[in-house]
Amino acid sequence: MSSNLVAASHYSAFSRTVHWLTVLLMAGMFYTGFVGFGGPPPGGPGGPGGPGGPGGAPGTMAMAPGGSMAMRPGGTMAPGGTMAMRPAGGTMAPGGSMAMRPMAAGGGGPPAETPFGLIALHKAMGFTILILAFARITYRMLSRDRFPELPVTMPAWQIWAARGIQGLIYIGILLQPLTGWLGSGRAFTYFGIFTMPPVTVLSSRIGPELRFMHTNGAWVLIGLISLHTLGALFHHFVRKDNVLLSMIRGA
Repeated sequence: MSSNLVAASHYSAFSRTVHWLTVLLMAGMFYTGFVGFGGPPPGGPGGPGGPGGPGGAPGTMAMAPGGSMAMRPGGTMAPGGTMAMRPAGGTMAPGGSMAMRPMAAGGGGPPAETPFGLIALHKAMGFTILILAFARITYRMLSRDRFPELPVTMPAWQIWAARGIQGLIYIGILLQPLTGWLGSGRAFTYFGIFTMPPVTVLSSRIGPELRFMHTNGAWVLIGLISLHTLGALFHHFVRKDNVLLSMIRGA
């Protein structure tokens, strides 16, 4: 078989498993991120990182355009004057007293937030991707499965581009979970198993910068993943080598 049809080595079962598990988690993370944090721009009233929005300072509130009062994570003043806290942070009892649920330790939001809500899943999946990225990097450093060779007939610039995009994707999947967690200043639950504490020291000092990196870094990462995907399809359908197949079934 000619040399341009077969790569000199292939990815191991461990690398392939981690790769495709990361792909699935990233698809879920992007979906829950865009849907769960959808709405006003980041930093604006009601938007992520802004007053009344996810990631804003605990205890802040903002006045909605219609004159209603929104309390993070999202509550409105009912027409009769009662206050409803969503998602069950507290309600005005019929007798006029207010029942408030306690806040989670460290200002991490009300414990009534389900571990399987969109935002909670977004954070948990992002943390899982971070763990998988560290695991794969460590595995590559300690094993021979570092950079399986590309077809020898590939131009040098294509090899450098492929390696460069892969490296930037690694940086992106490391930075995205970290900037999201450190920039929010809020605790989050990992699928209801345990709670990651907030890092308020960083969020209070450079929180807006970290949230800016997290929001815009998502688009950069999507662009890099798109280029990576197009490259794999180019190998399979145009060059007709086994680069894509090596990530699906090995040799």
